Amino acid sequence: MEFVRCYTFLPARYWFFIENDLSNSDLDVNCKNSNLMLNLGTQHVPRKSNFNYTFVSSFFSSYLILCYLTWSNNPKEQVQLEAFQSTKYFIDHDCGGRHCFWKVVDDGIHLYNLKQKKYNKWGDWRRK
Repeated sequence: MEFVRCYTFLPARYWFFIENDLSNSDLDVNCKNSNLMLNLGTQHVPRKSNFNYTFVSSFFSSYLILCYLTWSNNPKEQVQLEAFQSTKYFIDHDCGGRHCFWKVVDDGIHLYNLKQKKYNKWGDWRRK
C-alpha cells in the first residue's frame, strides 16, 4: 500500500466533523481559531447528528481550531478539543488525510484515522 501524504504548504481544502454519539444527550459545540479571527458560535448538535466545517488553508498562516464541547443536559461534562491543526503530523498521522472525523461518546472523544480505518481515543470528559 502506498502512503499518500495529504499535508501541503500550498492552500488546500480541509474538513472536520464532530459527530454526537452520546447515549442520552445533545451536544453544544463552540469552535474558534487560535487567533480569534474565526468564531463559529455555539452549535447545538442533536444525538446522532454532526457539526462540520470546511475551509481553505492559507500559505501565510497556520490554523488551530479549538472547539469547546459540552453535554446539553449536563453542562459539567465538558472538554476542549483541538479539532484541527495545520501541522503535517496532525493531518498525515492523526487524521490520516484532509478529513478529520471526531466522534463524541459517553467515555470520551475519538478521532478516526482514515489510513488505519479505525477510531482512536483522543481524550476524556472533564468536570467543570
